[in-house]
Order: sequence, then structure tokens, then C-alpha cells
Amino acid sequence: MFSDHTGISSKTMCAALLGVEYEDNDVPKDTADFKRCYDFALECELSLHDLIIILKKYPYWEPIIRNWGLLTGDLAVGHGVSDRLDSFRDEIIELKGYMRTGNGHWIKNN
Repeated sequence: MFSDHTGISSKTMCAALLGVEYEDNDVPKDTADFKRCYDFALECELSLHDLIIILKKYPYWEPIIRNWGLLTGDLAVGHGVSDRLDSFRDEIIELKGYMRTGNGHWIKNN
């Protein structure tokens, strides 16, 4: 699992499924990162139930899990993954507990 073909987001998925803490947890940021998550999901034969476990551990994964089918479709046609991931950026930041204070500026909610 923890090889050269492993990113922070796929490690996050693994940690959630194993029920262990992973301090550097995060979501996929680009096509290559999502591909590593997708490969992990295929290799481990993850089910929808498994994706829900990840969502429960890391609620900010909600846009990724909700759009998993669209992202995998984008991956299959060879384009669109990064743009779709970028479109989730603000929602993910809010789900991580931040509030927008201005153009590109965020503060952590208490």
C-alpha cells in the first residue's frame, strides 16, 4: 500500500478503512492523485459501504464520494478529473471547518 504509487489521499482512504489516525489526511488534488485512489479502490475491491466509512471518518470527502462515479467516468475518458476536483475545492475547505473571509482567504471556525 505505501509504495511510490501511493499518495496522501489514498493513504487517507486506507487509514480510514483500518480505523487508524493519519495525520496528513487529505483529498485527491489532481488526476494522478485521484488515479491512485481509484487504483487503491480497485485493488482492495472497495464497495459503496467502504466509501461511506471513509466519509464518516473524513466528512470533507463528501464531494469526492458523492461524485465518485463522475470522477471515475472522467478518468475513463482521459480528461476532466482535475477540473471536477477543482470545482469541489471551496466546499471541501468549508467541510474542513473554515470560513471564507474574502477572495481566497479563509479562517478556521472555532
